[in-house]
This record gives sequence, C-alpha cells and structure tokens, in this order.
Amino acid sequence: HLYKLANSSNLELVEADLTVEKGWDEAVNRCRYVIHVACPIPDLTNLAKHDASSFIVPAVNGTQNVLNACLKHKIKRMVFTSSVSACTNQTEYERKVVLDAGKWTDVASGLTSVFDDYAVAKTKAEQLVWKFVEDHDDAFECVAILPSAVIGPVLDPSRVTGSAWAVKGMLTGELPTLNIQQSFVDVRDVAKAHVEAMLRPKE
Repeated sequence: HLYKLANSSNLELVEADLTVEKGWDEAVNRCRYVIHVACPIPDLTNLAKHDASSFIVPAVNGTQNVLNACLKHKIKRMVFTSSVSACTNQTEYERKVVLDAGKWTDVASGLTSVFDDYAVAKTKAEQLVWKFVEDHDDAFECVAILPSAVIGPVLDPSRVTGSAWAVKGMLTGELPTLNIQQSFVDVRDVAKAHVEAMLRPKE
C-alpha cells in the first residue's frame, strides 16, 4: 500500500529487523538524515498475553542498531521518535509538573502495567540515544520528538493499531471506556514535526 501513496516513485523500501543488526547498514547507507520511528507497541487487543520484554528489548536494541549504522555512515542528523511517556509518570499529569529536557520517567519506581512498560521502553531508548551521541563526541546531530497519544488517518485501514485502535475500540465497545486523563496529537502534525526537525538548520 505504500507504493500507492503520492510521490511513491521516490520511495525505496529496505527490510530491517529491530532485533537484528544485519540490514541496518543497507538501510542507512547513502542517507544524510535518519528518522527512527520504529518501536514495538503494546497489543491492546490481547493484554492477557502482555510480555514487557517483547517491546522493551526491541526498542532499546533496535535503537542501538540504528545508532551504530548512523555513526558508521556519518549521517548529518538523526530524528528520534520518543514519547511523552519518557518524561513523566502517569500521576504527574495531576500535579502540574513542568517538563523540560532534564525530566525523565522514573523507570525504577515499580511501574507494572502495559502502559508503564511502554514508558520504560521509550525512556531507556531515548536515554541510550543521548548517551551514544555524547560518548561519540556529537558525531551527528540528534533531535527527539515526544508526542502523546497519536491519532488520525492511518496508511493501511486494515491494520489499525496502537492509539488509533484504542479510539476505535472505545467507539465499538471492544475496549472499555477508560477513566484517565490523556492528551492526543494528530499524526499529520507529528509527521510535520519530524520533517521540520530533520531539515531545520541548527541554531
């Protein structure tokens, strides 16, 4: 379905697995910019089979594989898709906490739910990014985008997952209505933010 999109003649697809180092060299080779958006998400349709390691390990190891390839091929800038869950625990929404670049979710605070495990995955992955960049003397520029729950049009209507499925599930009754506070962002705005972060000159 990706080849049916506008300007798909400029699209080249390369297969790579977050859990396997092989494939990332080919994916990143000849690239000037890399936008790393891939991360496993909780399967909200089957929480009974929730396994934290199934998305924490790929999130962290996959980020490491991408970083290694970026360093090897001397890219200019990497844009990393993190999450607002990487900088705040759920209870802090009620405390009017000011969030800045020095704020991180406390991954050692006994987080246990599927949503908490996702926060752990995103927190550890983003922390890895900044440590890697620092350890390699800022070999390439890096920008992190921290969206909240992403909703909006999907590329493939036959595969509705994540935040989009949660909204659909509450409308259809497949998912109980949740008594929580939640912020949302349109996927088109998230996409524009990534492109802007990729191309805007460093100030």
